[in-house]
Amino acid sequence: MLGALFKETWRLLISAVFGLVFFPSAQARADGIPPEIQSSLAILKQDPASVSVQSLVFLGEPLFIAAISAGPKVREWTFDAAGVPLSVELFQEELPAPVQVALAKLLASGSVLGGLARTFEGGSLIFEIDIETPKGLKSTSYFADGKLASREISESELPAPMLKALKRRLNGESLEKCYRSEENGTVYFTAGLARPSGPVWLTFDAAGAVAQREERAEWDAVPPAVQNALMGKLNTKERLRIIRKTEDREVSFEVWAFTPEKLDIYLVTSEGVLEKLR
Repeated sequence: MLGALFKETWRLLISAVFGLVFFPSAQARADGIPPEIQSSLAILKQDPASVSVQSLVFLGEPLFIAAISAGPKVREWTFDAAGVPLSVELFQEELPAPVQVALAKLLASGSVLGGLARTFEGGSLIFEIDIETPKGLKSTSYFADGKLASREISESELPAPMLKALKRRLNGESLEKCYRSEENGTVYFTAGLARPSGPVWLTFDAAGAVAQREERAEWDAVPPAVQNALMGKLNTKERLRIIRKTEDREVSFEVWAFTPEKLDIYLVTSEGVLEKLR
């Protein structure tokens, strides 16, 4: 399905500067950086004492943005509280040629570039382009081949049936982000909801039917079969990000595992069948 995960993994790099849907950020001292983040910085061969780290809350979830030297430049990495990297800032020359073509088209209308980032969605590499608008930054995401992945829209652009269905489901959450995407000729709309325990992403079709729900899951809330599959593959619970995905009443878990070698992404069924996505 769509993998509404981290829509914007969520547009962090520049959005944090402009304060969009974030609680105020705070500078973390080296001795105040959580051990999970320090562990990830060590994997990246970075001394926490020499890295500037900002902490903030996005849609109810604590996140950390680390400014890491990349030659003469500084590149921002966004981590969750487990130390898993969610997105990495890119420089324009690093974009694949098809995505550079898409960027040129966006800028041809006089738009101003706000920022670039790389992340993953359902195991696929995604390139996010933030454009400055009178209402703040708006993000458009592309696959490496230049195909459009999703486009951020305003609440007023949501179809009435979908918006009505969404508001019926709200239970204390607030609607903060909206995206439009297309898969196999079908248009979908994804809503990013803020709640104290972290974001919920709901994907609807234009008629208002829910196609997918995604939300963070803690290790202890994951079925034993999933835990066993992950421990058998990774032999660790450290630096894992687990997303519970519900689609057609079927529950699965997308797991991001940051190891000293690389970032791996898996899809695990409730029965413990594991598939490597990346």
